[in-house]
Formats: sequence, C-alpha cells, structure tokens
Amino acid sequence: MALIKCPECGREISDKAPACIHCGFPMDITNVKEQKKEAPNMDAQIQNIQSNFNTFMSNPDLYGKDMGNIYSGIKAQIDSIYNNASGCDDSIIREVNDKVASIILDITNKGSYYCSWITYKNFYEFVKFDNISISVIKNITDFIYEKISFFKQYSDGSSGNSEHIMLWYPIHQILTYATEDVKKPILENLSLLNASGKKRFGDVQEMINEHLYENTTIEMMQIKTATPTQNIPKCPTCQSTDIKKVSTMSKASSVALWGLFSQKVKKQWHCNNCGSEW
Repeated sequence: MALIKCPECGREISDKAPACIHCGFPMDITNVKEQKKEAPNMDAQIQNIQSNFNTFMSNPDLYGKDMGNIYSGIKAQIDSIYNNASGCDDSIIREVNDKVASIILDITNKGSYYCSWITYKNFYEFVKFDNISISVIKNITDFIYEKISFFKQYSDGSSGNSEHIMLWYPIHQILTYATEDVKKPILENLSLLNASGKKRFGDVQEMINEHLYENTTIEMMQIKTATPTQNIPKCPTCQSTDIKKVSTMSKASSVALWGLFSQKVKKQWHCNNCGSEW
C-alpha cells in the first residue's frame, strides 16, 4: 500500500481506498493521476562536498594528511542526498546512486595519496554497488585497476602491492556486483600477483574475511590509534613552532655589548618566523 494525495482536498490517503476518507471524493482510476516524486536537487550538497574536499587539498597538513578527517562533513551531505531521494522512482534513485558513486570516485581518485584502507572503506560504503549503472561501476573498476596495476609493476618483495590491501573493500564490492566482463581485469591482476609471489590474492581475501562484517569507522580508528599530544613550545606572538633556544654564546655577546641592561640574558627562546624572543 502506498499513500497518495486526494486530488480534491490534497490530504494523504491509501491508493487502495475507493474514496477519500477526509472529503469523500471518489478515487476511481479516471480521477487519480499517478503521483511520482520529482528528482531531488543535489546541487547544494555536491557543492558542499567539493568545497570540503578542495579545502582539504589546499592544505592537507592542517588535517593530518588524512582524508578521513573530512569524512563526517561529506557523510552529512550524502545522507541528505539519499534522504531527499527516498520515495522517488527506481530510475531516479539509480541516477542519484550513480551521482554519489561518481562523487566518491572523483575525490578518492584525486585524494588517493591521503587515503588509508579504512578511509577507502568508509567512503566506498556510500556507494550502492548493488544499484548503480554498469558504466559507473566500470569507472570505479578502471580506477582500482590503475592503482593496483601500478603497484604490481613497481613494487617488489613482501612490502609491495599494498594498494590491493588498501582497496580491499571496493575490490570486494566489484567482485560481488560487477558483471563478468567488468571485473575480469581485476581478477586477472590478482591472479598475476598470486603467480608472481608478491602480495597474493589470499592476502586480500584474508583482509575481506577479517573486516567485511566489522563495523569499523574512521572515528573508531582515530580513537584506537590516538597518541598523546606532545607539549611542543610555540611562539607566544605568532604561534609558530619554528623556534630555537637562545644560545649561551648569544647571551654572552649581548651582555658584552649592552652590559647589565641586556634583555637577552632572561630570554630562552627565539622565533625564526617573527623574531620574537621570550
């Protein structure tokens, strides 16, 4: 049963009702037009996602060089997109899913240097792999194939091909939902790894088995890996950490020049950024 609006009074009723329970208007097939929710406008959310990402990329050091630190802001926008699409036709929902998947692909591609395996996992959990178009899942597959092929070619030894482990979650989703022709390059690449003696497909499968049903979030990982903050002195004037201790030689030279009136005798630190001493 679905709810529709009465064309007479505009109030919601069951689509199975013979007449409006509010005003009595007869609800036969000639009176009721199929009501479909229009596609949501995603421009604002997409703009906010791009803004968050561009801010991160302009100064990744400010975020600890970890894209996981903008996850919460992006999640809020994507949740809003999905909520607004709720109740739309299947075709519209597919378009929305494709758009979200393309956004995630774009930012993880451009910001891949700053992604850990948990970042990839959390971001690609936004992608509804079971309900996106073949062209979009192929674009994601092409991105992953490019990443793992690069590491297969240039990495050696037991530490090589870590990108397969980093991308285990989207790899698993592709192997699960993509058509045979789309996922074929990924399977061939993993088979080559297995034959080469480098990081084997078994390692990726172990990662999948270990984490697939684990509700691990970026926030949980950050708590788990948090380390005590070091008490690093800063310049009281400009807050810079580019400082050095005032040497004994510098103090002695100042006393020789200014005698007891020298102010440097009491100073311990010198800021290389603004020149202040304290």
